[in-house]
Amino acid sequence: MISSRLASPSRPDRVRVDLRWIPLALLLAVPATATNDPFPRVWSYAGNNAQGAPLIRPPDLHQPMDLTVVRNRARFAINTIEVGPWANVHGRNRPDVPQQLRAYNPGTMTIGYFNTQNYWVAPPNAYPSTDSTLTADYTRFFPLLDRNPPSTWLYAIGTNKAHATYNVNWGNAAFTDSVKTLLVNALKQRDATGHYTLDGLFLDYFDRAPSWASGTPAYDYARAGYSGAAAMDTAFSRQLGRLCDAIHAARPDAKLFVNAAGWVAHTPQWLDRFGVAGQMREGFMNGLMPFDTALAFVRQTSPAYKLIKSEETGFPIYSDAACARARFTLAVTCLGDGWAYTGGGADQRTYVGWYDEYSVDPVTGLTDTTGARTGWLGQPLGPVDNMIWPNTAPDAITNQGFETDVTSGWTFNSFSPASATLTRDVTTAGAGVASAKVHITAASAIDWHVSLNSVGKLSLVPGTSYSVTFRCKASAPRTIHVLALNSGADRMLPVDTNWKQYQVVITPTISIVAGLSFFLGTQVGDVWFDDVHFQAGATSILRRDFQNGIVLVNPTELSLNVTLENPFRRLQGLRAPAVNNGVVSSTTLIPPRAALFLLRASFDSTRPASVGDLRVGP
Repeated sequence: MISSRLASPSRPDRVRVDLRWIPLALLLAVPATATNDPFPRVWSYAGNNAQGAPLIRPPDLHQPMDLTVVRNRARFAINTIEVGPWANVHGRNRPDVPQQLRAYNPGTMTIGYFNTQNYWVAPPNAYPSTDSTLTADYTRFFPLLDRNPPSTWLYAIGTNKAHATYNVNWGNAAFTDSVKTLLVNALKQRDATGHYTLDGLFLDYFDRAPSWASGTPAYDYARAGYSGAAAMDTAFSRQLGRLCDAIHAARPDAKLFVNAAGWVAHTPQWLDRFGVAGQMREGFMNGLMPFDTALAFVRQTSPAYKLIKSEETGFPIYSDAACARARFTLAVTCLGDGWAYTGGGADQRTYVGWYDEYSVDPVTGLTDTTGARTGWLGQPLGPVDNMIWPNTAPDAITNQGFETDVTSGWTFNSFSPASATLTRDVTTAGAGVASAKVHITAASAIDWHVSLNSVGKLSLVPGTSYSVTFRCKASAPRTIHVLALNSGADRMLPVDTNWKQYQVVITPTISIVAGLSFFLGTQVGDVWFDDVHFQAGATSILRRDFQNGIVLVNPTELSLNVTLENPFRRLQGLRAPAVNNGVVSSTTLIPPRAALFLLRASFDSTRPASVGDLRVGP
């Protein structure tokens, strides 16, 4: 049952809600654990060069494997290795590499990486193979990349150069068929033990509509054989669909992973159409993918594998900053159904980072670098909680609870074609004895045609967090638009038919004095509000409970001191001992845009006494 009051400062209310910050179009439902793998989940996207380094010792692919590097990579549940025609050294010419990965970790998944965005020409005999089928693939593939057939490449208009952003014409059927043969044969190859060399393929920059990358100078559509952008996008979608169909037909068990070009998200429906098992989203923690976008992505219903890539290449390996960013990325994936790749310092080809939170003994709290205890959190015990406690900052709302009226401190607007009324309702309340009821009898396509607006205002500063804390319910599930008017600070929030307390954190983009508004005009029905506050700062943390511990995430720029219901233990870390110091406490400080993994303070490890004097009776 949800409390009808704000939590006391000593114990925040844990209110189970649909997450803050998430547009309804992205947050449709909380999915079940799609892969059933325990948390946290880590994967490796580390690259390798054309000669196979670092998995193969230099100077070329004929050298022995570096078993230390291979063993370190085998700790990850998913590994990507090169399978492209110019660096085709692991999954095809050296099938012993993925074979050795599996020998160290039978559960690891080896995915062949193939770039679909741009190519550089290499001679067919650059990487000779003892497999005649593979050698034949090369001889078919490389002539198509000699830049003589204009339709094989995408040129920039007015130049004789391939386009700088996306230079491969996937709409060309001959080129797609050649790649199809190359990849299908790679998937059919087996290692010395008889197992398939690859468990699947990763198609990077997989974009069925690449006209987004045209820029200046634009694509020369006519030279590529198209009437314009739409015709090229249609051809790309058709040929890439044929490629995916061929992959699935050749190996129905093989998993197909993709990455969107330009960090553009593919819809779950589109991914399902191509039979995609996993998608990577990159640019997290460097400004290209905001927190709310990442969180919405890992909470999608499909694909099954939702991969987040966050590089720590700007920081020395295991520096405080690198460890903090890795911890935050991993925690965000635990709030949904995701997997994390968190880079490996300045040279991710040579070394892949292994952070404290990756492998932990859940009984002792000790971290390790062996990978023996990955998935140590276990399975989630439920969805994400939003822990909310009182804010002491000045409040713009003067009539917070509507205990006597709904007109003081508030204005109400209803514009045609919408029609709505505002009344005080004493039959239901989130707190106290009354609430404000908005009754919408006719909807509009424009949400601000029905709005509830505070008279009180705040002076807003760009980039600063402001919290809207309130209780709400509706006559039917719906989305409400919460905003500080004209400030650029707004969120779409799904609400349901039960009284719940929400805290929406909004961040303005301009300096302005603004009040709080709720826009409600797009759906008929009733919406009730109570206990409304609009203040600077945030007083909530995202939390998810697991079998062996909890994850706390603070996505704001403010340090937040969290009081927990019981004492919890920090990990005993190797990489970040200042944070993971083993301390047991019921209060903990979460720095700005940071996360923390905690274990329960104690476990009942004592076996029950044996049963004696067993008899039936009262």
